Amino acid sequence: MLVPNPAQTALEHLFRKSDIKTGSTARKVIPALIELLTPSSDRPDAPLFAEGLLAMLAAENPENMAEAGILEALTRYLSLGPQRNMEECTADLFRILFSSVELRCHKSATGALEQLVALLHLGGKTARYSASRALQELFIADHIKANDIAKQAIPPLLEMLRTGSEKEQRIALRTLSTLSIDNQPKAIIIALDPESKCLEFLSKTLWADCSLDLKEDAAALCFALFSFSRIRASPAAAHCIEPLVVLARDQTARSTWLAVLHALNNSFDTTSLSDIAVTNGIVKILMALMTEDDESIYEVALSSLVKLAKANKHHLVEMQKDGADVKKILHLLPSLSDFACASATELLQILTSNGNLRDEIPVPSTVELLLSVLLRPGLGNDGQYSTMQLLINIIGNSQDLSNFKLSPDQPINHLISLLDSTSQQVQKLASELF
Repeated sequence: MLVPNPAQTALEHLFRKSDIKTGSTARKVIPALIELLTPSSDRPDAPLFAEGLLAMLAAENPENMAEAGILEALTRYLSLGPQRNMEECTADLFRILFSSVELRCHKSATGALEQLVALLHLGGKTARYSASRALQELFIADHIKANDIAKQAIPPLLEMLRTGSEKEQRIALRTLSTLSIDNQPKAIIIALDPESKCLEFLSKTLWADCSLDLKEDAAALCFALFSFSRIRASPAAAHCIEPLVVLARDQTARSTWLAVLHALNNSFDTTSLSDIAVTNGIVKILMALMTEDDESIYEVALSSLVKLAKANKHHLVEMQKDGADVKKILHLLPSLSDFACASATELLQILTSNGNLRDEIPVPSTVELLLSVLLRPGLGNDGQYSTMQLLINIIGNSQDLSNFKLSPDQPINHLISLLDSTSQQVQKLASELF
């Protein structure tokens, strides 16, 4: 049986081949396909066909697309008010294009932003969904999400949260998260506008009998919003803490843990929120997470425990009462990233500051381990300071390193080099250890 449009079908099959998509043929045909986006009564189906082929080529040819004027052409096409199915296809093509850094930073991206926001307000249901997905990619660019036009995307995205299907709610949450990250003006509007009710939605979703994917996306938006003190100070933010702790405790919700822990970690910068979490047992949960094999999990768990221990003596007592596993943390040190290692030594330094847990530590082997930690080039002044302070806590203020039999290859010379550190605090502690 013959296909209705053999020439179109042949081209579609041709451009599925990777060598064709990335070669000179694609570069030559892109301008012609863009030209087909111009509506014409002689070829009513041409724009849809052209967009289909352009979508196949877009991911492999971002620079060629930009040079050929794809963003300007699609922006102009959307401004003409195409049919509903073409709105959706155009937004989907924008999404593919804006997965490229080059195109997100292109001078014509702002014009595309304006048309996508208009589509989010006025387009059909599926077109609004596709526009939200495209905006999620576009909002990765700081200059785009700082643009005043981006603010106009917030009301329809919040409406999608309130009335959309779960699939629509998820993309709305993700787009709002991308828009909120490091963007306080937009985050304040999202969370604190009287009409928003966004934090109430997040709390309700975290408690709800819904998919873990939706809860994970809700926790990710909490993380973005809780970066800002004004949002953390709102009563509605407090209502999100308990369900986040419940999820962190739930073994069946492991897929949400990283997003949940990041959200809680940001919330701990406000004492009233950390108090709620501690009351609901977060200290014991974080301590238990130190046994996880996922480094990303115990990195954020360590950061959270440090914040809690520094913020409130009661929280520190809770850690010591719940049996902070000092040996486990010491065992993890060699495998941790520099950032996590600095957090771990800071936590251990706080936990051992009053001598309560010193008896649990094998002193000679721990001294050698911590001297090895000091060799890490990425540890930084803060990490070096907490590691040396931990050394002093372990060996006692009345002793110095000369009282310990160190192995011949122990890098004591590196500690000597810290006497010339740019940090006076690091210099002082290094001198105390000799």
